[in-house]
Amino acid sequence: MVNVGLALKEISLSQNTGSLVNLNALPQADQPKTRSLGEVLFVPGIVVALAALVFPIMFVQNVAAETASLRSQVDYTNQRYSQVQIQKKSIKELQAQVSKVDAGCKKLTQALQNFEEGHEVINNDLATVTSGLSSNLELTSIAYTNDKLSVSGAAPDEALIMDYAERMRDSNRFKQVIVSVTEKLGEEMSFTLTLIK
Repeated sequence: MVNVGLALKEISLSQNTGSLVNLNALPQADQPKTRSLGEVLFVPGIVVALAALVFPIMFVQNVAAETASLRSQVDYTNQRYSQVQIQKKSIKELQAQVSKVDAGCKKLTQALQNFEEGHEVINNDLATVTSGLSSNLELTSIAYTNDKLSVSGAAPDEALIMDYAERMRDSNRFKQVIVSVTEKLGEEMSFTLTLIK
């Protein structure tokens, strides 16, 4: 509110006429109220309090976001850990199977080696048995069991059979050469030699 008397009063700067007192003669109800210090600081205090609360709220929100991020990392790590444990279990099972297969492979390798050695021995024995043949001596069967060969054949006379048996003894592949059966079948004689290794 404005004091009408003061508002209409003209002040002249060039004249020195008037009173120096400038009085506001408004009634008490119309005069502006003076504010206390508490009223003046109330609004800025609320602003400062709100600003002071914003920092902890933002801090809590950041911590919550970081916790959620760490929780997802922990979940991922736990999932990878369980996958690794499953893979380790699978690896152990596969290693056990590999051990079984390896043992079987060793047995088969040993059997193959024994077979190859036996094959070589048999081939050499058969080469020796067939290399000592004369043109008139004919073999009808060769049977190989363990360390013994049974050779059956036919020859025109007994001297060829004995000569063949002697060549088998001289080959040094057989410890013993036994002429077990000789019988005359027409013009030829059949024989069976037992060659013991």
